[in-house]
Amino acid sequence: MSDYEGVKYVLDLEACYDLASAGQNRKAAFFDFAETNRVAITGDVFRQLKHLDKDLANEIKSSSVEIVECDQVIFQRTENLAQLLAVSAARLDKAATEKIQILAVVSCAQNGSLPKCVLVTGDPGAHRSSMKALGTALKITVVSVDKVF
Repeated sequence: MSDYEGVKYVLDLEACYDLASAGQNRKAAFFDFAETNRVAITGDVFRQLKHLDKDLANEIKSSSVEIVECDQVIFQRTENLAQLLAVSAARLDKAATEKIQILAVVSCAQNGSLPKCVLVTGDPGAHRSSMKALGTALKITVVSVDKVF
């Protein structure tokens, strides 16, 4: 079993941006939530966050939030999801391509079991390469960060 199997929530970079601008009460609620629920971000998102908001990155690193490094299974799932999206109504532009790996982590974390793993996003877009559109095309549950934390 991989470290990411059973993760319940995966945050994208936009969700982290949202938390970075949140007040202390909301951040505290998020970290309390992460103690009792398996919450994760990808290693790539964490590295980007370190460049943009070192304080939040340090808080995440010292919290219960898991930092998932992508392995061969996730890379293979990324390729498979890209192929599925190529024949869907979603648009595979550069932005979408970067998001597929996060969706692959959500897909791998679920591993066919319930409750489903959920992608938490701060991406409010309704365009064809938004997280919501990509998640819908792949039948992955996507929720807004302000609805969860």
